Amino acid sequence: MQIPIISSYLAWGLIAIAYLIIGINFLLYTFVLRHKKCYQEESTILFFQIKSISILTIIGILCFLGNPSPGLFAGWIGSIFTHAIYSLLFLELWALSQGSFSLETLKHIESSGFDLNSQLILVELGNHKLTSRIMNLREGRLIFSDEGHWKLTRKGRAFYNLLKLIQSIPAIRNAG
Repeated sequence: MQIPIISSYLAWGLIAIAYLIIGINFLLYTFVLRHKKCYQEESTILFFQIKSISILTIIGILCFLGNPSPGLFAGWIGSIFTHAIYSLLFLELWALSQGSFSLETLKHIESSGFDLNSQLILVELGNHKLTSRIMNLREGRLIFSDEGHWKLTRKGRAFYNLLKLIQSIPAIRNAG
């Protein structure tokens, strides 16, 4: 089966649009948004990536409705996956830039060796990261405090069960 030329051009056009949206996403965050306080939170960064990929999805749906062909569908799926890979990489690098425990450990060892003072600094970093994570989970209404004990909300339990299900599909074990 030969794919019509117009579908092929539209498919490559969608992939080009994906790269354009990725470029705009990166430049907008790098030069404008990262300096805003609200864009220093994980949930805002995630929502920013979701909005970006949603724009691409809508463009792809409109193109496909105008010209439903296998070639265009393949280009649309390729553009979505290209953006998804970018978004995952972006989120991972953003998280690392917020203070990776491993990078901080290596930094202390490289600069002054590893002594008791370094160990205390790293314990403080770990406590800060844990507190930050708990506050994010609370703000997302996934957990609540009940007489000093953190418990899952209904939404938190549903989210936890969804993650357990996803984790069980490829038989991932002990992922943190």
